[in-house]
Amino acid sequence: MTEKVRTLYKYKSIENIQHCVDIVKNNKLYCSPVSNLNDPKEGNFNHLIDPERDEAIRERTEAIIGEQSQFRVCALSKLASNMAMLAHYAGNHSGVIFEVKLNDSPNIFDVKYVKSTPTIDVLRGKKRDIARLLLTYKMEDWSHEQEVRIISENNFFGLPRNVESVTFGSMADENKVKPIIAACKKKNIPYRYLN
Repeated sequence: MTEKVRTLYKYKSIENIQHCVDIVKNNKLYCSPVSNLNDPKEGNFNHLIDPERDEAIRERTEAIIGEQSQFRVCALSKLASNMAMLAHYAGNHSGVIFEVKLNDSPNIFDVKYVKSTPTIDVLRGKKRDIARLLLTYKMEDWSHEQEVRIISENNFFGLPRNVESVTFGSMADENKVKPIIAACKKKNIPYRYLN
């Protein structure tokens, strides 16, 4: 059976240029702590109410929230070049888009967009699995991002191969992106600027 390979895109500001260079040079993506994600509803959930099991539900809910805080997330998109994404995540068009190919992995999830906060039975299933699953949901308002998430316990996620290409936003400062270009040239990775 052939392993599925997905082409995805990482939109990134060059504010932390070293993270950008690291993606190209060392084939790894930074995974941010859940507490740094931009949607204040990340990982939120409602739980079923059962007065007879109230204490157990409260304890389990707290444990699941604790488990969530152990995870880190790297957000990618199925969109190759999106103006809104460039504005929001790539420094108002002054940043970069990394094209990467990823093999199937138990750490990679398509985000499911929902109309309301998910309701779960916190007493069913493993705490860690529930915590991870909840990080795959986002409110419908974010669906334009077509997000795919790497959910990991590590600071970095190793890419199975070199970055496929690098695209700089139309407002990228050539002097500021020189370290990224140098890393691309060393590995023969194509790069371009958007018009």
